Amino acid sequence: MQANQMTRLFVLFAVLIGLVGGTASAATAPDWAVVADQPLSFSNELPGINRPVVGSWTNYYTYGVAPFGSSPEFYVTIEPGQFDGPVNMYIILENRVSGTAMYYNLSRGWVNTQADLFSAPGGEPVAILPPSLDAVQLWGTNGAFGAYDGPTATGQYQLVVELRNAGTAGVVARDNAMYSFVDAAMPIQGTIGTQTFTSNNVYVLTGPTVVTGNLTIQPGTFVLCTPDSDTVLAVQQGATFNANGNNKQPIVISSVNEWQDRAKGDCGGLAINGNGTINTPTGSALGEGDSGPYGGNNPQDSSGTLRYLRVEFAGVLYSQQNELNGIALQGTGSNTVVEYVQVSYGLDDGLENFGGNHDTSNILLYNNDDDSYDSTEGWSGTATNVCVIQTVESSDKGFEIDGNSGDVNAQPPTLGIFNGFTIVMTGSDQAMVFRVGARYNLTNGVIINAPGEVAMTLGDSDVPEDPTPSYPGTANGVINNVVFQGGDGAGADPAIVAENVRMEDGARNLTKPRILIRTGNAGGQGCATRNDPWPYAEWTEFQPGLPQ
Repeated sequence: MQANQMTRLFVLFAVLIGLVGGTASAATAPDWAVVADQPLSFSNELPGINRPVVGSWTNYYTYGVAPFGSSPEFYVTIEPGQFDGPVNMYIILENRVSGTAMYYNLSRGWVNTQADLFSAPGGEPVAILPPSLDAVQLWGTNGAFGAYDGPTATGQYQLVVELRNAGTAGVVARDNAMYSFVDAAMPIQGTIGTQTFTSNNVYVLTGPTVVTGNLTIQPGTFVLCTPDSDTVLAVQQGATFNANGNNKQPIVISSVNEWQDRAKGDCGGLAINGNGTINTPTGSALGEGDSGPYGGNNPQDSSGTLRYLRVEFAGVLYSQQNELNGIALQGTGSNTVVEYVQVSYGLDDGLENFGGNHDTSNILLYNNDDDSYDSTEGWSGTATNVCVIQTVESSDKGFEIDGNSGDVNAQPPTLGIFNGFTIVMTGSDQAMVFRVGARYNLTNGVIINAPGEVAMTLGDSDVPEDPTPSYPGTANGVINNVVFQGGDGAGADPAIVAENVRMEDGARNLTKPRILIRTGNAGGQGCATRNDPWPYAEWTEFQPGLPQ
């Protein structure tokens, strides 16, 4: 398949380099990309149109030092879907710090002015129909364009593939692959105090790492884990974890392996221990996986900042009751900042709140085993804009919210206020389970279930009525403006198993909720409201090409 696609690429380039203004007929182009011969005046920019899906990635995240190699291999997948209009194809190399960009053109190489891939010098962009490509290597050892010939100076870069509407120049599909050239690979293990991880280096976790001071990680820094070495990063009580990235410079904790060899469990995960309140008998507990003690009497405690942070391929299963998650927030207080965080391909839960008083916002959880968003031990907080995507059978619940598994009457009860959430489940269990001792308020959500699955189990008949609820509503919870699709019966009303629940006006079932669902193995499955497509911003990554 790869060899055939490479041959098609070379044939296409030979055909298209000589074109001026895209005037060749569709019959002269090879079958994977057809030069468009239709008028370029239509507009296909309306939300909900089945657009192409583009995925792009490099073989490693960092280069310039062992064991990562000297230069990137760059791969592209394109799925045209039902989009059959003409597009122009652009490949862009951008410095993620300065914002300067170069464009790749087959006849001229890298140029500093906008140019599409196929146009002749001085010619108009060449319009083609969206091609179908599966993990085609453009640069690298077997690259269609030869070896990588972009910048190699220490810095942060990204390669971008865009398909633009040939009639309107609007972008109909886009993906970016972030990478860095670094000065050194810094091995990290054991106990570390106050220090800064700088973006000009890559930090390689070679064993359990305990943070006892204030750890600051610069924007754009990669922290990579050595597989089979229990590489948990455990931030202790009184210490802080400060990962304050941005859209073009996220902080990434991931596997040290090349892309096709990464696997769930390569990283131990991130555990942060605070002094916020939890509902155990002593008000404290020991974190799973020897991650440290947590819990106290300071609900305003701060354990740092998690902003524009990705955690990938994490998790350890010691036993059914002793596991490491992608991210475990253990007794962290309300001054801990958790926003714009993605956890993908975890071996256990994506993100779990063990008590504490922190809020979370803009959380993207993609194909984690077990549960995606989990809470227990009296967590009290607001979760805003949570996006859960589960397309693998190994996944369990979308949300699993407990009070305290050892004591259904433990105080305070877990209180989760969820405002703005999407749960897409195509191959796993129930979308939501709120168990004994949990209280909830669910507002503005979309739940899309696999056929035959129960959408929600809310509350439990063994939970006593709360005589003084701390939010509007009675007993266990309130549901308002939540849309269901699929569920028990593939389009019928989903089955909801509920006790002590009040359904406000607006909780309803719709066949076609107002949401964009992109499909394809290039990482297109997902959720984004029409007005806020934040899960598809540049900082996120869906690992296209990884076996599901």
